[in-house]
Amino acid sequence: MSEVPLGAMLSGGLDSSVIVALMARHMTKPVKTFSVGFIEDARGNELDDARLVARTFGTDHHELELSFHEQAIPLEELVWHLDEPLADLSALGFHALSRLARST
Repeated sequence: MSEVPLGAMLSGGLDSSVIVALMARHMTKPVKTFSVGFIEDARGNELDDARLVARTFGTDHHELELSFHEQAIPLEELVWHLDEPLADLSALGFHALSRLARST
C-alpha cells in the first residue's frame, strides 16, 4: 500500500506491459500509466503500443510526445537529478514523464 496512487511507466514493450497487467489484476482502481515518445524518433516511438496496452487493461493513461526542436530542455535541473554523468537521451523523456506523473 502507498500514501500516493500507484502507477507505472508504460513503454508498450513486454516488461512494462506485464507489470501493468499484474497491477491491473490486483488493484481496485485503474492503474495510472505514463508514456513518452519523441516526434523526431518515429521508428523508436512506442506510444501506439502503449495506448493499446492502456486500453486493454483500462488504465488511467497519460502521455507526452516531446520534440527536441520545440521543447526547452532544463539541462541544469536534469543534471542535478541524475547526480552522475549519463550519455543517454532517454533521460530527457524520463525526466519529463516523472514531472507529469508527479502532477497527476
